Parts: sequence; structure tokens; C-alpha cells
Amino acid sequence: MIICGTKRGSIQIYQLVSGALLAEVDSAHYLAISDLDVSHTSFDLVLTGGKDSKVRLWITAELLANSS
Repeated sequence: MIICGTKRGSIQIYQLVSGALLAEVDSAHYLAISDLDVSHTSFDLVLTGGKDSKVRLWITAELLANSS
């Protein structure tokens, strides 16, 4: 998987092999996502920081299950 943060504040998750969009969370931040990190041991947590001065912790499985 590839996990991206966008200028409009959404999180996008793509399948690496096919390039297919697996999930998109539009309401992750209300301004641009400026920082994104993934837990390197199990890839089960995603940490985002946005221009809206918020830091949020996400569970990857929930992002995939509840995307909008």
C-alpha cells in the first residue's frame, strides 16, 4: 500500500501493484496534510499532521473499512 495526504486534507490509500485507489478519507483535516508517518513495524497506524494545526492518529484497517 501507498498512503498519501493531499492539499485538500484527505488521506488516500492506493494498492501498490495495481495503482488502484483502495480508500479515501475526505474529512481527515480541513486544510492540507503537511506530514504523514506510518508505523514501520506493522503498518497498522497512520499519524497525520495538517496545516489546520491538528495531529491525528488513525488505524489503517478503519481507514480502509470506513472510507468515504
